Amino acid sequence: FANFSARSVTQSFNETDLVAMFGNGPDVCMGGVLPCVPTAEANGFARMVNQVRSSGHCEGLVVLAASRFVRKVSPSSGKLLRDDEVVHSILRAFATQFLNNVQDETDAWAKKSLKDKLIAMATKMKEGKPGYTLGVYTDNGGHAILPYAIDFPSENVARVMVYDSNWPDKQRFVTIDLNTNKWSFSFSGADPANDPKMWTGGKGDMDIVSLDTRLASECPFCGNDTGVKRDMFVIRSVDQNWSITTDDGTVSPDTTLAGNTYVRVMRSPGALPRPGQPVDYIVSAPISKKPVSMKMNSEARIVAVTPKGIIEVKTKKGGSKKPIVFTSNGVTSLDSSVQLTLSNFEFVITSMGENNSLSVTDNGIAATINGADGKPVIVETTTDKQALEVLGAAADGLPQNANYVVSNQSGLNEVTTTVVNPDGTEQKTTENRTLSNSSIDPNLPESLRSPDSVPGAPNADAIATTESTTTSVATEIATTIAPTKTTLTSKATTTSVAKAAPVTTVKAITTTQPTSNEVAASLDMSQWAAALNEPGGQGFTSTLTLAHGTSQNKQTCANINCLEELVVTQQPTSATSATSVTFAMSNVAIKFSVRCGGSGTWVAATLSGTTYSATCTIASLSKDETVYLKTT
Repeated sequence: FANFSARSVTQSFNETDLVAMFGNGPDVCMGGVLPCVPTAEANGFARMVNQVRSSGHCEGLVVLAASRFVRKVSPSSGKLLRDDEVVHSILRAFATQFLNNVQDETDAWAKKSLKDKLIAMATKMKEGKPGYTLGVYTDNGGHAILPYAIDFPSENVARVMVYDSNWPDKQRFVTIDLNTNKWSFSFSGADPANDPKMWTGGKGDMDIVSLDTRLASECPFCGNDTGVKRDMFVIRSVDQNWSITTDDGTVSPDTTLAGNTYVRVMRSPGALPRPGQPVDYIVSAPISKKPVSMKMNSEARIVAVTPKGIIEVKTKKGGSKKPIVFTSNGVTSLDSSVQLTLSNFEFVITSMGENNSLSVTDNGIAATINGADGKPVIVETTTDKQALEVLGAAADGLPQNANYVVSNQSGLNEVTTTVVNPDGTEQKTTENRTLSNSSIDPNLPESLRSPDSVPGAPNADAIATTESTTTSVATEIATTIAPTKTTLTSKATTTSVAKAAPVTTVKAITTTQPTSNEVAASLDMSQWAAALNEPGGQGFTSTLTLAHGTSQNKQTCANINCLEELVVTQQPTSATSATSVTFAMSNVAIKFSVRCGGSGTWVAATLSGTTYSATCTIASLSKDETVYLKTT
């Protein structure tokens, strides 16, 4: 289950992923209908995800691997192919890091001691679950890994065994020294115990996030109740020459904490960058009514998720000559080379030029910008002009002798451009294209685009030919770690130690899995869009039937929560004594498709009255199988 860069695949985080994560409500899809045309703000969220994933998907890989293991999904993650369904599942798992509750928990755990984090990880392991993802950071890189076992080589030194997507099927670990309160981790060394470029850090350079929190988080741009609780700035820049000033003070890549405002390197590239190679940062700050000022002295693309909408800023080589100011309801730049975008609900405007300002109004969004004649021009969205681009004085692309230009997304694939002359006359043209602010593509320049491979990660040939030197490391599944109020007990001299198992046999840490002489059929709900409180989330009838001769074993369910837990098991049978598995689902309020097994074909549900129904069958349950469901 190996890491990969965005450039190595054709898939992007798109409208299907938005619906799968957040449903098809009016905050996500125009009019709240399917097929989904994302709202302006939903498109802005998608562009942010596609921007940050440029260099790698470690976060998505570990979240999906953990989730699939907990849900007992077959086949094991290490056997998955990088097909369309798998990649989109990884992208959705990757995107969970931007959800409100995840950000809050990340911040909270970063402040706690290494011992507290160790206790939390051990507690989940004792329950038979890899309950937390683990993030480790250096000044210039971050990486997400999945803890699955803990060993104590000595009484106060813990070795946390991890699945590392950069080293698939290899033994990797994080060492935590409780005496010095330091940790170490080999990011790129073939021998993780003897790496001259070992990553090291303290409590603030390590965080954990629970799978439960990811599942409980809600849409960060949907309404006031589930909306943004803090200002979040996601920055991709070619160097570290930037800073942000909030009420707490000034933070930068060199000064990462001021009051409750902090900077983290994103868990994405995971490597010390080469000169000119882009790095991703995240800045989280308490919401303030006072303006937030950013100095950006390099080429960059910034996304700010605020209570009033999603703001995007593009600076060119050399950065902005003047500060970029984020206000309580918009953004301002006095540098004509800086491009601004503001999305709010269904409305979006992108603007560039002198004295450029975007703000949320009672009726949508307004852009205020100087025309070539030096006078301010105000352009506003309307119900029939929901997506606009505006070029003012000194902007790149402003035609000679024009005062300003407004482009309107007048149709699904139609843009009407109006050139306004200084005397007020206009020329209009229409062409077949899509405005960049109506797309999921962040439209990164080559200097900010992803490399062909994950920066700093070993290449595939190195992974294939380099054997880990840690196969003799004694590892214990955390059965003797007993957290109390403040104490972590660990007695290396009395611990029963087993030989380390490969990462792909991580299922050994749980006692709730089917035994090795059983096979199982379970459901994959990763492409099911309807939540419990939505049409299609409950009220249906579903049955998973295991039939052997005249005997039957049935599991039934009527809502999305129990559907995710549906599984049938049996002893393996011979080809002459086959056991079939049939999944039937009816009275569903939305259209869907079902597929039995990885090699089966999708069966589209048929409409009867106002509900949909579909059935598929696996002829013989001789190995672990999966029934896939997706909304269509």
